Amino acid sequence: MHGNQTMSLMVTVITNWAYASGGRLKKLEVKLIKPVPVGSTCTYGAIVSEKHPIGKGRDFVALDLWAANQDGEKVAVGTAQVTLP
Repeated sequence: MHGNQTMSLMVTVITNWAYASGGRLKKLEVKLIKPVPVGSTCTYGAIVSEKHPIGKGRDFVALDLWAANQDGEKVAVGTAQVTLP
């Protein structure tokens, strides 16, 4: 799998969660750790690592992201910031 596709699927975790409530992706950093051969099965996830209640329309959260292959090995990791309404 191409690295951009791995990154795109990691972003899908964010957009599926945040966009429904009006959240928006503010910042994204991804590190591709190892290749993902064709035919691999990957899982993607994220966890809120920080909350920043600044004020209406400016609140945001920081997320830790990951992609893992079928053996549980991380193939990509990253961080993101998402603004919340």
